[in-house]
Amino acid sequence: MFIIILFNINCSTKDNTQYIINFDNEKFKIPIKIKDFKKQHNLKYYVYIGFEGNTKNYTTILQLESQPRWTGSDNSFENDYVNKTVVGITFMSQENVYDSLRNNFEKHYKKKFDFINNINKMKITNQITLIIRLYKNRTYISYYYNIKEKDIYKYAKNVF
Repeated sequence: MFIIILFNINCSTKDNTQYIINFDNEKFKIPIKIKDFKKQHNLKYYVYIGFEGNTKNYTTILQLESQPRWTGSDNSFENDYVNKTVVGITFMSQENVYDSLRNNFEKHYKKKFDFINNINKMKITNQITLIIRLYKNRTYISYYYNIKEKDIYKYAKNVF
């Protein structure tokens, strides 16, 4: 089992429109265009999966604005999506580290998760929501930017 050394969130612009998520010793910005995200991270496009990459310990999965579920098809191409905006970043662990991460996040942010519909949800800032979920013995940690409360569960449940 591994431990996440660093996870926090910082505002990176004066107008609060972009955030930096420090996770697994890497920095991720949201919201961000896919083409810019690709320049910063080792990201690959898969027709039926979407855009994925890896950190040291996690698989990174992206979700797009107004698109909680990836809807790629045989007729989808990477260039169809590069100008779309990433509003969700999910880190998936192949191991069950759910309990330790949930506890560490609560200590770090000094907040408790709300447990609703098998999803642990925490509002970190006015624009950023953190979700942690256990599904098929894998742990999913998601950061979402400016997703409406009524839509957050659509995004969280459609990440895999």
